[in-house]
Amino acid sequence: MLLIRLAFSSPMITQDSKLYLRLSDNLVINHCFSTSDVQTAECKPSWGVSQAPGYSIFISFIKLLVGTDLLQEAFARKLLFVQAAVFALAAMTVLLGIVFLA
Repeated sequence: MLLIRLAFSSPMITQDSKLYLRLSDNLVINHCFSTSDVQTAECKPSWGVSQAPGYSIFISFIKLLVGTDLLQEAFARKLLFVQAAVFALAAMTVLLGIVFLA
């Protein structure tokens, strides 16, 4: 846990990040895709939002695995993205014969 805290002193939270986090909180807590306040559980549909539900669902999945601590959540997301990149490189090596890491 200390290693995670040292590697990620504080995750950067942008306005876009806040919106994704609110959407994912509503998915986990209220089981709805909404930008409404999570505490009120109003769940007013947010179909005009520019964010597609895929990334919010991904963040919700991470929250279910590691909890709601932003540092652990950021670390888990980065770890999964790195694993996906390594898998993609390995797949390209096998399928196309391209060697990226020699």
